[in-house]
Amino acid sequence: AAALKAIDLDDNLAEAHTQLASILTWADTNLPAAEAEWKRALALNPNYPDAQAFYSHYLNIMGRPKEAMEAIDRALALDPLNPLFQSFYAMDLIYVRRYDDALAAARKAPDNPVGVNAAWHAYSLKKMPHETYDTVQAYLQITGMYDLARGSTLAILLLIPTVIAFYLQKYLLSKKSYVTVTGKPTSATIKNLEWYIKYPV
Repeated sequence: AAALKAIDLDDNLAEAHTQLASILTWADTNLPAAEAEWKRALALNPNYPDAQAFYSHYLNIMGRPKEAMEAIDRALALDPLNPLFQSFYAMDLIYVRRYDDALAAARKAPDNPVGVNAAWHAYSLKKMPHETYDTVQAYLQITGMYDLARGSTLAILLLIPTVIAFYLQKYLLSKKSYVTVTGKPTSATIKNLEWYIKYPV
């Protein structure tokens, strides 16, 4: 509401269009409308670093990592010491699979939660086995890129071998019987039994 009011008062404020674009992107998830606001903000002030940085995140959501890298590079050129921009840069590097560079960028923002999250993803994607890599890719699709269809598809594909393994185990174990021995501990003194009772038992 505040962003719309600011635009009504002055349609030439890049900051107001950036705020509205952010709301449309992350609160309303109205991505087509958000694109128009991002472009309007950058047309008004291409040297506004916040618009460039957040626009890079939007571009990754839209699956356009090359354009995202260009936007975050412009933001860092305008404000190279901003820890949030360094964190966004680390996340953008993950989408183009430059994991070592992502870790280096994340180390420049050790106290920023976005940077910490980026470092975890970069390290995990760099070290993990293929199966876990696919899991994180599904997570990134759902939470980072708002691609629910692709993320759901990846999650289902990962679930299939798990379900197969479960039913295979159930089938194999159903052919065997098991006896479970349980007991309750006691502090009672065990008495010596008479020989004619103990040996038969």
